[in-house]
Amino acid sequence: MNGKAVYKFAVNAFVESIDVLLKESRLKIDDIGLIIAHQANKRILDSAVKKSKITPDKFYINIERFGNTSAATIGIALSEASEKNLIKTGDNIMLIGFGSGLVWGGVVIKV
Repeated sequence: MNGKAVYKFAVNAFVESIDVLLKESRLKIDDIGLIIAHQANKRILDSAVKKSKITPDKFYINIERFGNTSAATIGIALSEASEKNLIKTGDNIMLIGFGSGLVWGGVVIKV
């Protein structure tokens, strides 16, 4: 695989997902309590956060503790954020996944 192209794809998919989810859900970024994305690699996550121009405190990142746990990354991060009381009843949480096959998807859930 072309690492540079995969990196660029992942960063762009992450940022585009945020934009599409906000538009489709008719929410503003201030309406989102937390953004949890696939924890692919630290460089991708940091670049996506920077490119999104959203304050880093909106993003939950735990890759430095767990690494890329493949399909489990979002579930692990969601569970951990909940255990740390970073998610409250009524919050809108954005989940974004991207990965093999150069596919991506996302959802906004109200807890």
